[in-house]
Amino acid sequence: MLREKYEIEVTIDNDMNLTVYGFYKQQDYEEDKTIVMVTFIKGAFPGVGMMIDGHIHKGNTRFAGEVSFLPFGISRDEQFSRLGQTDTFIPLAAHTLSSLTSIINPETIALTGEQVRQEDPVSIFLLS
Repeated sequence: MLREKYEIEVTIDNDMNLTVYGFYKQQDYEEDKTIVMVTFIKGAFPGVGMMIDGHIHKGNTRFAGEVSFLPFGISRDEQFSRLGQTDTFIPLAAHTLSSLTSIINPETIALTGEQVRQEDPVSIFLLS
């Protein structure tokens, strides 16, 4: 209906998929790239959007990017609790980022969300 009413292209998708797509397009790459965008928002599990070789990667059942289901060796309740505390957030974030690096090997990992601070070791590693 929106497409017909306003005569524009309309896309409805997962928030992280559209976020990584927008970030990717802003970079104006000359060739297809693989990038990942990870968001760490207080009060929520982290999420990931992935562009693989210039295309949004959703996975077979659209489950790609649900990194809170990585094997952290703790319960989901404990994971959620640790994500909300600065001293226990960093090891979980590092585990998430190292998993993404070893599986997808992206050129770029962009971090978003209020839990990410530039002075954190995880951010410093990525910015180096």
